[in-house]
Parts: sequence; C-alpha cells; structure tokens
Amino acid sequence: MSKELTPKQKFHSEFQKFKDNHIDFELKNIFEIFLPFWFCRQNVVVEREIELDRFSKIILQTIQSGFNKHSEVCRFLGVETNAFVTMQFHFLIKNNLLNETPISNDTEYEITFDGLSFLDRKKKVTAVETVEFEYFYNDLTLEFLDKQRFDFLINDLTKDFVDTSKPLDTKNISEGKRKKFSGYQVMETHRLPANRVEIPHKNKPYNLNKVDFANFFNKQQSDKSFYDFESNSIETHKRSICFLAFEYEDKTGIKSLRH
Repeated sequence: MSKELTPKQKFHSEFQKFKDNHIDFELKNIFEIFLPFWFCRQNVVVEREIELDRFSKIILQTIQSGFNKHSEVCRFLGVETNAFVTMQFHFLIKNNLLNETPISNDTEYEITFDGLSFLDRKKKVTAVETVEFEYFYNDLTLEFLDKQRFDFLINDLTKDFVDTSKPLDTKNISEGKRKKFSGYQVMETHRLPANRVEIPHKNKPYNLNKVDFANFFNKQQSDKSFYDFESNSIETHKRSICFLAFEYEDKTGIKSLRH
C-alpha cells in the first residue's frame, strides 16, 4: 500500500517557488480548495436586428413610387391580392414601416418615416424573440461569468475581468508555461473527490438585477440585445473550480491564506 504524499511532496515545485514570497511569513501548507459557482440556463426575451427580404423592399419602393392601394401594388408586382406573399404587408405594418387605411373594397398604404429611413439605410428593423441563454454565476462575488470555459472570472482582489484560459499569475510565470496552460477545469460539484476542502454553495441566483444582467448579456451576445426575462425561473447546477491555497504563518503563529 503506497504512502500518501505530504503537501510538500505533492506540491514540491510550488513549495520551492512560493516559500519565500512573503517576508516574515513561512509557507506551512499547500492544499487544493474548490470554489463555488453556478451553471445557469434561462429563457430571455431579446431584440435582434434583421434584414428585410428583397420582396419587402420592393413593396416599400413601389408604395414610395405612388402605388398606394393594395390592389395597385399587387397588380404592379404581378401577384393576386390575396396571395400568400401579401403577408409581408402585415410584417411591414407591424414593424412600423407602413401605415394602412381601410377604404371601400381595398386598403390604402402610406410609407412611414421609419420606412423612408429604412430605404435610405438610416434605420434597421428589429425583431423580438425568446432565446435560451447559458452562463455561470460566481457564488462568492455574485458576478455573471461567460459559459465558454469560464472565459471571464472575477479576480477577488481587483474585481477585474481576467481570461481564465490563461493563468491568473501572468507576471510570475514564464512564456513557455503560459503557452502550455489550457485553462481552469470546471467540475460538477457532486463529483468532487472525497475529503476535499470545499467552500459550500450559498448564494443561489434568483431575482437577478435586470440592469446588471442586460449589461452582461449584451457583451456576450453581440447580435442581440436583452429586452426582458421570459420568467424569473432559472435552471441552476452547482459547479466548482479547483485552486491551490497557500497557507503562511508568521513568528507569532498568525496564519494567512492565499490562493
């Protein structure tokens, strides 16, 4: 039966590297500590810019040219007045590019200021839709984190965003080791090893601040803008990231923990 390694044996290189980092403190112990995060999935309502199809543009241009009645526009375009493609009229009205006025046995259209601005390429059309959004939430600092390999993590000391696909200690690490670093591993909390040092999950996200969430969402989704939550329901799962904790002690026995 193999003997369990002591911290100084298991983390020998780390001991040698950091044992003299703090004056008047002696490095006593190094151990793994798991920090809590939440993996979240939530439906949100967003606004998205869309491109009008060519047929819709032709309808607007036709009305701008003076063909104002529904029957006149359809005759000019060579389609039946009740053809399926005429559903595009309703789309243009809904997006405030056209106004309609019912008249005897027909409908009269007027292109709006937004419609003219769109044709002049000064305005874009937006659509509202519901999307499923996945993100991480930091249990300790209550910050939103990007779901892609925790691309951004809050540094507890500076409160700055840092790229976790790169080592946090960029100043004291060689270029060679920096290139070999592949990112921090996100683990399912219920699968963590036994006898671990773990900070428990306490701050389950709910009733999130819309302004903070909108700022975060809009940075992650460049082609969409947050509009509202579909509901306050959030699907959550516990996740953890492993860090090394360095325990120092001064001559009076006072301990200081760094990670």
